[in-house]
Amino acid sequence: MVQQHPDTDLQRRQNQSLLKVLPLVVIIGLGLTASGIYLALFQVELWLHGSPARGVVVALHSGTANSSGRSPYRPEVAFTTEDGKVVRFIHRTGQSPAAYAIGDEVELNYLPKAPQRALIDEAAMNLLLPGVLLLIGPALAMIALRGFSKVRRRLQPVPAR
Repeated sequence: MVQQHPDTDLQRRQNQSLLKVLPLVVIIGLGLTASGIYLALFQVELWLHGSPARGVVVALHSGTANSSGRSPYRPEVAFTTEDGKVVRFIHRTGQSPAAYAIGDEVELNYLPKAPQRALIDEAAMNLLLPGVLLLIGPALAMIALRGFSKVRRRLQPVPAR
């Protein structure tokens, strides 16, 4: 004879909903982790194989407004490669208020084989985004996995003794 778990009907429905949502949270955590790895590897590639250059901010691109209604501004930078090619790129992060003004000179690193893959040399700030993603992504995935296993155990019938 199998005893019913003492969960109420409402708790059972909530647990069943969690069983559907938690795997999505795991996938989101893994996606954040993969993004952090990609960005960190790009930064390492720039350190190992990149060439330094000086560029000029030629435009500011407004992003999507955040909860305070302010939009981050991403600088667009033009620079000349070692072989004389003029390249423009938009920096991957932005700030509000803008950290750069049009006409500002900036130090940057770029990949000689793909010069459009460049970053303004902001030292520790270039590691902030991959670092945050590499902290939050695995933590989110692990918390969701643990929650999933707990909910599954709660929903299993308790065998009679």
